[in-house]
Amino acid sequence: MEEAVMLYKKKKFINGFLSKYELKKPAASQILNFLLSRDRLLASTYFVENVRHLPNALIISATNASTVSFLCRINNEYYDDIEEIICLLDQDTPEELFVWLSFEKDYMCSACNTDLDMVPEIREKVFYYQVIRALEDEMGQKILDREQRKAEILAEIDIALEKGDRARFNYLAARYKKLLLAS
Repeated sequence: MEEAVMLYKKKKFINGFLSKYELKKPAASQILNFLLSRDRLLASTYFVENVRHLPNALIISATNASTVSFLCRINNEYYDDIEEIICLLDQDTPEELFVWLSFEKDYMCSACNTDLDMVPEIREKVFYYQVIRALEDEMGQKILDREQRKAEILAEIDIALEKGDRARFNYLAARYKKLLLAS
C-alpha cells in the first residue's frame, strides 16, 4: 500500500512539474513521461536536491532554474541523447535513479522529503554523498588557498630578486619549498 502511495506522489510531482514549468531542454519531458509509464523504474527513482557524486543521476531543469539544462549519468557514464537514455533505462534498469527536477528555487520539495523519509537507506546514502561533497569542497578550498599562497610567495621572490635581497630570497625560497613539500 505504501509503495502505491509513493508511486502516486511521484507521478503527481512529475506531472505537476511538467504542467507548471517549461523545460530548458524540452525533449527531456520524454524521459519524465517514460518514468511515468514504468512503475518499476519509478519505484526505484528518488527525487533529490543535488545529484553530484550519485552514479545514476538525472537533472532536468526548468527555464527559470540556475542549474544546467540537462544532465544524465548512468553507471557513471554521461549521455545526452534522449532516445538512447530511454532505451538504456528500459533495457538495463538501474537499481536506483536519482532525479533532480530543478526549478526557480533550488530546495528540497515535499515529494523529495517524503521519498527520503520512507527509505532510510537512501536517506543515509544521500547524507553520505553530502558529507563526501562537503569534505571535497573543504579540501578543494585548502588546495586553492595553498596555490594562492604559493603564487604570492613566488611574486615576493620575484621582488626580492629584482632588489637583489639575498636574505629575503632565501627566506621566501625556504617557505615555498615547505609549501611544495606539504602538497
